[in-house]
Amino acid sequence: MFNTTEDLAIYTNGLYKQMRAQYTDLYSDNIALSNNDQNAEVRTILAGTLTPSTVTGWDKDTWAPLRDVNYMLDNVGKVAGDPAVINHYIGVARLLRANFYYKMVKKYGDVPWYSHVMGTSSEDLYKAKDSRAAVVDSLMKDLEFAAANVRPGGDNSYFTKWSALTLLSRIALHEGTFRKYHTELNLQNTAATFLERAASASQEIINNGGFSIAGSSATDYRNLFSSNTLAGNKEVIFLQKNDRDLGVANNTHTVLDWQWALSAELADEFLMKDGTTFTSKVDYKKKAFVDLFKDRDPRLAETIMPPGFSNNVAGTPYITRPDFGDCFRSNSIRVTPLYGVAGN
Repeated sequence: MFNTTEDLAIYTNGLYKQMRAQYTDLYSDNIALSNNDQNAEVRTILAGTLTPSTVTGWDKDTWAPLRDVNYMLDNVGKVAGDPAVINHYIGVARLLRANFYYKMVKKYGDVPWYSHVMGTSSEDLYKAKDSRAAVVDSLMKDLEFAAANVRPGGDNSYFTKWSALTLLSRIALHEGTFRKYHTELNLQNTAATFLERAASASQEIINNGGFSIAGSSATDYRNLFSSNTLAGNKEVIFLQKNDRDLGVANNTHTVLDWQWALSAELADEFLMKDGTTFTSKVDYKKKAFVDLFKDRDPRLAETIMPPGFSNNVAGTPYITRPDFGDCFRSNSIRVTPLYGVAGN
């Protein structure tokens, strides 16, 4: 199956489905659910009923993407061709493996590290979990290899050096911050290394990636979510294209008044127009909803429906569902529709 670099290109094309838009933020403190999904893990954690039998995300379907990546890496030695091209595709696979494992680390902490395909009778299927530190060290090696070997140019709906550095920076920032403040891990003395790598990776993108902020107005920000294509947008590093003819679509229209709402804590994080923090204002938690948007970063009103928001041609203000009417500070606030995101 793996004989030429074209074989690697075809196989890795199928792996990109692992990087589609995620819904992992649905159960974070940025979003509040309005349904009665009692199986949502955030509910079971709060209720103290989370058990091995109720937790999700540890079945064969969860681990299948890792097997797909490792299968290629186990067989790439059979490929003949330009070593730089081969290393590019190895970098793509290792980038995906790093992304898979960091999602597992964020959810579980210690997890077993597998760098090869396991047979159904392999004793390693029952191995003990590897430590968080060991797993993160391994996935960081994957990220560094990807950043050094994935090509810098090409279609941004495929991985480039810049998307590799972006993921490296995000993971290093999260891990460094997590280690700094979760002192129970006894890893705080290593936090600075990750934070410094996050900064240097980001700086390399800024200096050499050729990206820039697309515009400076609220309308420009809205266009990031309402354009039919972002292929030529200088702000986009990695793009998931939507194409009606190819049947590649999004479902962002379901956000408006559906099952979730952005939290008040998320709204509080938006700065004032002068760059100061909203949370430094006196009695910021007691401000009425109509006062929330005054002198704020204009991106707030593009993210959360301000008073008088309309989603129709006639301009009639949209009225939120009554079950959210009085829950701004205690629970959540409504989200704006995301207009049909062209990429992410």
